[in-house]
Amino acid sequence: MLSDRLQQLQAAGLTRKHGPRGAYELTTEGALLAEALQPLWDWSEQWTTAGDGNGRIPWRPAR
Repeated sequence: MLSDRLQQLQAAGLTRKHGPRGAYELTTEGALLAEALQPLWDWSEQWTTAGDGNGRIPWRPAR
């Protein structure tokens, strides 16, 4: 199931395989999508106790 989703994200140009172990990482487009979704993530954190504790999407690249 996870493998299928990662392949779909790769086909959409949001992730790519990187390195000798084939780890997935966000492409520029994937990072831009994460940036665009940040306000929705912030809003959702008001309604849940989940999250990384600093109000950021856990997979979002650090700046």
